[in-house]
Amino acid sequence: MNATTGSLFIEFKGISTKAFTQSVLGCRESMVQLTAELPSAAGIAFPLKTKLSIKLFLTIFLLTTVLALGVILGWFHHQKTSAIFLTSSQQLFEQVAEDVSNSFHAEYGSVSSTVRLLAMSPLTQDQNRAARLSRLPVLVSVLESQPEIVALSVGYSDAEYFIVRSLNSSYMIKRFGAPENARYAVDNIERTSGHTDFTRLYYDQQLNLLEEKQMGYTSYNPTVRPWYRLAVYNSDVTTTSPYLFYFIGKVGVTVVADEPDSGNVFAADITLESLSNTLIRNRVSPSSQMLLYTSDDEVIASMDPDSIVVESGDDSLTIIELQQLDIPVVRDYFQQPNHTNNSHFFLDSGGSRWIGINKPLSLVGFTANLLIIAPEAELLQEAYAIRNQSMIITIVIILLGIPLTFFAAKKLSQPLASLVSSAKPLVNFDFSQPISSNSNLGDIQQIEASLESTRKSTLGMSGIVSLLNRANTGPNDLQTLAEHLLSLSAAEAVLLYTWHPHRLVPVCFFTRSGGKAHQKLPTLAGDDTSNKLISAFMDNNSSTHLLHYHQANAEKTGVHAAMLNQGQGQGQGQAQQIRLITVTLSNPEGEKTGLLGLFFCHSALDEESLNQHQSTFLNSLGICCGRVMALQNPPADNDPSPTQAPDTPDTPNSDTIDSSIPDTADASNPDTIDTPNKAV
Repeated sequence: MNATTGSLFIEFKGISTKAFTQSVLGCRESMVQLTAELPSAAGIAFPLKTKLSIKLFLTIFLLTTVLALGVILGWFHHQKTSAIFLTSSQQLFEQVAEDVSNSFHAEYGSVSSTVRLLAMSPLTQDQNRAARLSRLPVLVSVLESQPEIVALSVGYSDAEYFIVRSLNSSYMIKRFGAPENARYAVDNIERTSGHTDFTRLYYDQQLNLLEEKQMGYTSYNPTVRPWYRLAVYNSDVTTTSPYLFYFIGKVGVTVVADEPDSGNVFAADITLESLSNTLIRNRVSPSSQMLLYTSDDEVIASMDPDSIVVESGDDSLTIIELQQLDIPVVRDYFQQPNHTNNSHFFLDSGGSRWIGINKPLSLVGFTANLLIIAPEAELLQEAYAIRNQSMIITIVIILLGIPLTFFAAKKLSQPLASLVSSAKPLVNFDFSQPISSNSNLGDIQQIEASLESTRKSTLGMSGIVSLLNRANTGPNDLQTLAEHLLSLSAAEAVLLYTWHPHRLVPVCFFTRSGGKAHQKLPTLAGDDTSNKLISAFMDNNSSTHLLHYHQANAEKTGVHAAMLNQGQGQGQGQAQQIRLITVTLSNPEGEKTGLLGLFFCHSALDEESLNQHQSTFLNSLGICCGRVMALQNPPADNDPSPTQAPDTPDTPNSDTIDSSIPDTADASNPDTIDTPNKAV
């Protein structure tokens, strides 16, 4: 084959010779790169680069994938769980605010109804102590049924005053200097002829009078008190803003209603301890802080109710303000320049992250702000526990995935390692061993098939070159040549004709199933230019032909029919058509020595004609084959050139076979092709 053959290609079954040549070179380079040390018969060592083995690469890749997947899933799970708990915490804050508001409105609703009724009772018309004390059982029953009320009072328009207080704690008993078994304290202020009579009476649970005290002069005038004026200027029951009940040292509000005819006002004092109790009952976490404060920054309810009222000096009491609270996180919150109401917020304080809400509550008669602050770690404690469990599960999965990863990497790398091991001989130009990976993976099987095809093609070319190096060839070498041609072309069969004076004589017919009886094929007359094979031989160019049965019926040589019958012998069923490629063979002197026929029972070639590259390659292949044929049957000096038809050619018998051409196949072989008449 000449030097230009490597740049040409022929497409048998879609295989490109140019691509094949490049793949052979690429295969050798790949083998060199993938093999650390390759022994060479010539002692040549190829420089290699250090590469990661595919097993190590797959192991690292799969482990990294499993680890990354575990970390991502763990992080995602923690983020989503934390978001859920944060949302739940914010909903909890809203629920606490709603509970505080509902609790106060529930208490106020019952007290409001009581005040409205008692404002219309005769008590507001009584003018002396005896008449007022006669109403004591009714007032005591109200105090017992509504414990949130600490006092019931009547402020008269003439500055007189009557009040009943519940002594429900030791603090109250001490505060009013009452006997230990006292349950109620009654203050009555009467003004007669400029004289003020202020008496205090103590009663037990059964309303037995325990003690009576004269309290002396008092300047207390209910008509100047804010609660009295609020009632006078409102036609319905109303409530004061929170203030300090000086006598009992507690913060509360007063529910008031006036009697329109007399101008007297009935009042009920309610402490805001119930708000603090509601906050305590709804505590969101152990370290959380919750408080209610007014627009004046006065704290009216908190988790520590006893700290709301503080001494301000000279034995006076006052409501504690926000800046006086000894709660670092609350102080840090209010020291921020942009703290706003009605918002959720995050706060860093004391090395911890806090979550909170500052929400205004519209209570009856006044508006207060609810502040709730809780550590994020306590609110998300369950989320952290779930996160830790997820991390443990992820670690277990990763640990279990390590052996599985090694197993998978081994299973994937073994076929490739086997493939590399099978391909190593190719580097040393040893094409005798087949390429095998024993893999079920489609991609690896494709690589295996490509390397095996490359090996066979290269082996075929090597065989043809080996035949060219011989001094002469024998009959068996024609079979060897045919085998190599089958390997190169992927054809179903190879037919060789040799040129004898005035005729083409079949000398070898070799198929993939073995040798065939070439004697069954007819000898072709050199002057029969109507025959396609003779025309192709005379044209001195490679060409392709599509043979049908109707052609077999029309032609008389029987060649077409014999070739069509060959399709049945190749397991293709009764072949309806074959595609035949013919190549003219020539010796080193350029003289034609024979004809090469490659045919395919299935339509391996989609195009009906050969392109320039295919034709050039086939012509080069014909030169090589022609030289091999010339070594077996050198032309006689008196053989006429086949380029021109002889003047008086012999009339060959289609059944006449040159006895000098040996039979390359057993006629008794069942694979022997039937006579041409079979096709007809």
